[in-house]
Amino acid sequence: MTQTPLDAAHAAMMADAESDARRRAYWSRLLGSELFVLLAAEPGHAATPEPRIEHLSEGPIALAFDSDARLGAFLEAPAPTAALSGRRLVALLAGRGIGIGLNLGVANSAILLPSDAVEWAASHLAPLHPQTILAEAHQIGPPDATPALIAALDARIAALAGQCAEVWLARLTHSDGSATQALAIVGMAAEARPAALEALGEAYRLEAPGGALDMLFLDATDPALAAFRRNGLGFDLPQRPALQTRALPGAPGLDPDRPPRLR
Repeated sequence: MTQTPLDAAHAAMMADAESDARRRAYWSRLLGSELFVLLAAEPGHAATPEPRIEHLSEGPIALAFDSDARLGAFLEAPAPTAALSGRRLVALLAGRGIGIGLNLGVANSAILLPSDAVEWAASHLAPLHPQTILAEAHQIGPPDATPALIAALDARIAALAGQCAEVWLARLTHSDGSATQALAIVGMAAEARPAALEALGEAYRLEAPGGALDMLFLDATDPALAAFRRNGLGFDLPQRPALQTRALPGAPGLDPDRPPRLR
């Protein structure tokens, strides 16, 4: 089965479990990934899907997979599912004492993320730092995107008018030689990000199935923005007042500055 960017981040984290930087890189990749989540029931018209909860000796968990192929390999019969960003799933589970079972039984990156780790991640949803991805990028270059993909993204980005200042599409070449497309979204408030991640991720998945897309939230002073402006493809976006940011509270009893150690 095809290796994913989350596989690589997991392998790097496991190779040096004491490294805060590698744990941060893993969480950054996880929160930015599109996950296929098993649901308790068909979502119908509900605004918020309800994950199916499995009760293990380690505690209750929601089951998620970082590709639809892995989800299919796990399922023995059809079941209701939804594609959610890692950030959206963490936000859904936060405060409920529920962890995440990721890629269980179908990949070497299988891992149980306990509820306290989910709480830690939830406390870091607002101050999203894409530097862990950008630090590994050797080059920010022109995107490798089809006209159909650009048109699909453009249609979704048009709906973001008033929520951000700029959006750029570029190609990131990473230190291991792999490459991903990346959307740099400038000046978007924290509370608007989950919906943008889902809308743009869905458009990308429909036009580039199996591809990897990094979505990075930058501010106007981020040093990487110059490279996106120089080499990337910009999308037209009417300017309106941006939303105010709102920080989420930290998780009690956890060190807010250190990612939780995972096994």
